[in-house]
Amino acid sequence: MKRTMWRGAMLAGAMLLAACGGGGGKDAALGGGNGPQPPGATAVGQSLGEASSTVIGAAGGSLASPDGRLSIQIPAGALTTDTTVSIEPISDMTRQGNGTAYRLSPHGENFALPVTLSFHYGAADVAGSSADQLMPLYQRADGIWQVAGTPTLDPQAGTVSVQTAHFSDWSLIARLLLSPPEAGVKVGESLRLRVLECVAPLVDDVDVHVLLPGCRPIDDDDYMLYGGDGWSVNGIKWGNGSVGLIDLVNAVSNTDLEYLAPDVKPDPAVVAVSVDFQHLGSSKRTTLVSNLTIIGDGRSYSGSARIRRSDLDATATINWNIADEQVDVSDYTGSGVLQGTLTMSGCAPLPFSIAVSAGSADSPATRMSVFNDLASPPYQNAYFFYVEPAEGATLTLECSGQSVTIPASTVAAWVDSRTCPSGGDLLYHTNPDHLSGSWSCAARDLGVDWDFVRE
Repeated sequence: MKRTMWRGAMLAGAMLLAACGGGGGKDAALGGGNGPQPPGATAVGQSLGEASSTVIGAAGGSLASPDGRLSIQIPAGALTTDTTVSIEPISDMTRQGNGTAYRLSPHGENFALPVTLSFHYGAADVAGSSADQLMPLYQRADGIWQVAGTPTLDPQAGTVSVQTAHFSDWSLIARLLLSPPEAGVKVGESLRLRVLECVAPLVDDVDVHVLLPGCRPIDDDDYMLYGGDGWSVNGIKWGNGSVGLIDLVNAVSNTDLEYLAPDVKPDPAVVAVSVDFQHLGSSKRTTLVSNLTIIGDGRSYSGSARIRRSDLDATATINWNIADEQVDVSDYTGSGVLQGTLTMSGCAPLPFSIAVSAGSADSPATRMSVFNDLASPPYQNAYFFYVEPAEGATLTLECSGQSVTIPASTVAAWVDSRTCPSGGDLLYHTNPDHLSGSWSCAARDLGVDWDFVRE
């Protein structure tokens, strides 16, 4: 759904919603999907490769899975005789897992003392969730996946561990997640975001938590959101017109709402939408994050340009956003960063990183013009661009024991044959969706290589 960004009425409505506790109170919260659901029994997983194995006796020992993701620590006294212990990777039938589960053998083995299972988690395990929501669970004989007690989290080691007295098929999932955990959103469009739970107590035994058949929306009555609504974009409460907005006005509930992408692709293009809340029965505070990539609508470019002089080697990473469109030409303003090293005679080499300036609509700085085949000769399908640091920016070099400050515009690059004293042909494109090439001007001691792709 296409939206116009940054309406003043939206912010006012968001404040009113936070003050009133939601759009229409509890009656506006999701219903139906939050009721009891039967446990999600599944088939058993199939082998994904060779198992790792070792013989462990009464003295105890350890074993890791072939991929190193799961390790077992068996204490002394847990086994009375030498036993071959193995970990076999199998397909993860939980659907909410990360693709691989593990079969621990001897299957059904009961130990005299608890053994410790430690899962090493990565970015894929916590996508849309957080490490404190990770739960090891095992598959029972009836096919149901059950949470194996209270896990222990070690953020420094990147592990979540649990103790068990028996072997079975094991997996690791997140109890709560922000869905979708990752997605692309076109500029000016919206995306629905929901907080879901994947594990819940059994209806007839609240002390036993099992995997649901499918993740479902959480019950707002069970959670308290921080900061009035708990939602932020890149750490900005509710977001803003540059990184996108949380649409509280049209929210289904406090944990089921829409993100509105900005009208102009931000730099960087990935924004982090987060929700911060706490279960009313716990003191634990949880933050879930969804990383959204803002996609252009075909009216912008992104890419880089390498600028070379005898005293300069720098690369500009630029997002070009449409500023003006005419029948024969489209004008863009650029934003991004210019990084490199400036080496001037008598001065120490200066590594630098400075913002490039888009300037203003009346006086653009970093800018690009792309002509089409309707332009008059010689500009048919021509283009040129300028890369300039932010206005007023400076660079300070150490020269012969003294600090010398110069305008950052010293490292600007104008890629336009009309600015080269020796002249030369204009730059021409054969595909306006992909602008790339090399250009040099000996009279200005300047060479530039670039690659920009339309988005």
